[in-house]
Amino acid sequence: MLGRYGQGESALQRVLEIYDAQESVDPKLYADGLIELGDWHLVFDKWTAAALRYRQAQTHLLEAEWEPPAVDALFAAPEPVVLHLPEARVPSDRTGLEPQLGFIDYRYRVNTRGRAFEVEITDFGPEDLLNFRLKRALKEARFRPIMVAGEAMDSDWLEARHEFPFLGPPPTPEAEPEEEGDALPRSESEAPPEETP
Repeated sequence: MLGRYGQGESALQRVLEIYDAQESVDPKLYADGLIELGDWHLVFDKWTAAALRYRQAQTHLLEAEWEPPAVDALFAAPEPVVLHLPEARVPSDRTGLEPQLGFIDYRYRVNTRGRAFEVEITDFGPEDLLNFRLKRALKEARFRPIMVAGEAMDSDWLEARHEFPFLGPPPTPEAEPEEEGDALPRSESEAPPEETP
């Protein structure tokens, strides 16, 4: 794993060296190279190195006379760097099953180190198929955090929906409720006879 980290770091640093050797490079292109290097550090939990590269990207754009709001906008919301949302498993016996679409609505926050926290499932349907696996996937994910003026910040609540196909038994049709007025009133001839005292 460490060997892979070093190889990736060297390759991304080499891209920046190529940019440095050129007379003129688009500031956004160079900043993207710094951000990609920061993302690589983040994947391996090298948060200090990641934050440094993100700050360098912001500084580079400001020195290129970008407006501060435009620079902040690049880090205004967490961006997933590693996020593998789960898919439904295909059952071995598919007898009587048919394709359906499931969903999970969830919310979460991202901290200054790019980790999801306070993960909550807010709704799901038609049944609980992937709730546990989705929460685990979010905890294993890495996000580029919010950066304001070179400093990382915890995010506010983020809301999302994960839709996924699955094979399941056909849904039970709902009985249609009787509408008022459907029952015909009994005629006078059908009315029960009055009792005589």
